[in-house]
Amino acid sequence: MTNKKQLDFKLGDSVKKLLPLIMLLVIGAIISAIQPAFATWTNLTNIMMNYAGTAFVALGAMMVIITGGIDFTSAEVYSCGSVIGGILYLRSGGQPILLLLGCLMVGIGVGVVNGLLIAHLKFPSFIATLAMQSLVHGLMLFFAEGQIIQLEGPVIEFLGKGRLLGIPVAFVMLILFGIVLWFVMNRTRFGTYTYALGGNADALAYTGVNLKKYTVLVYAAAGLCSALGTILITCRMSAIYSSTSSTLLVDGIASTVIGGTATSGGKGTVFGTIAGAMIIGTIGASMTILSVPVKMQNVVKGLIIIAALLVDVLINRRNARA
Repeated sequence: MTNKKQLDFKLGDSVKKLLPLIMLLVIGAIISAIQPAFATWTNLTNIMMNYAGTAFVALGAMMVIITGGIDFTSAEVYSCGSVIGGILYLRSGGQPILLLLGCLMVGIGVGVVNGLLIAHLKFPSFIATLAMQSLVHGLMLFFAEGQIIQLEGPVIEFLGKGRLLGIPVAFVMLILFGIVLWFVMNRTRFGTYTYALGGNADALAYTGVNLKKYTVLVYAAAGLCSALGTILITCRMSAIYSSTSSTLLVDGIASTVIGGTATSGGKGTVFGTIAGAMIIGTIGASMTILSVPVKMQNVVKGLIIIAALLVDVLINRRNARA
């Protein structure tokens, strides 16, 4: 009986890991049956290109949620990072390296401050990142001054809209980064401690691990992911606007939840999260093709998040009984 329970537990865990990919395939098949124009190579690669940046943001959110926390600053990292990077880009006469450095500086900087507030000052992650969200938004407005910055050049074009063998460069970068992050999360001390922070932080502290250090590192890594997403989105748009993305934060967190990351902490996978982002992209593209109003699209996304959470709860209850 014990062996049967262990087998059932492993099967449930395996199904949960594969669920995002299964959902992606099923949703794609249903939409293709309803609207054959959806299942074209051009449309599929456009989804890859348009949502690669969102997937980077989602990977950052995944790490934070695995620790049992939450990060509300990703959209502001995008707005402020792109503005700071854009200003450096203009003042340097159009040097793309300064655009990239500006985005990275803001993303990692915001992540480090988030981590310090949470780890050293004991702020709840909800309060700390909400306060930082407001602060970073204010900085963005201060530096932007309402201007629109146009971007051009081969590097911008390559990162934003370039293709390798027909596959968007942004998506290739996402997969390569995903492989590296998978290794980090599954084969290094950082990954082990990240999962332990959300699974059993007290036991981790008992072993002598510096929880504060790794908490700061997790939020810094999340900021890095948001910065990389900012770079791809900014280059794709070829312009910088002094406004906050109204959907980036929600899409990032939704991708993480749909991708199988447990909101209670301790569980989550890299490629499940990437699949979650592609699900969000597939749903968004399909609703656009089907002429679904924007307001209704947000309702649908909300229902999908609720459904993903329900599945997570049901699987956790089943595993607990096992």
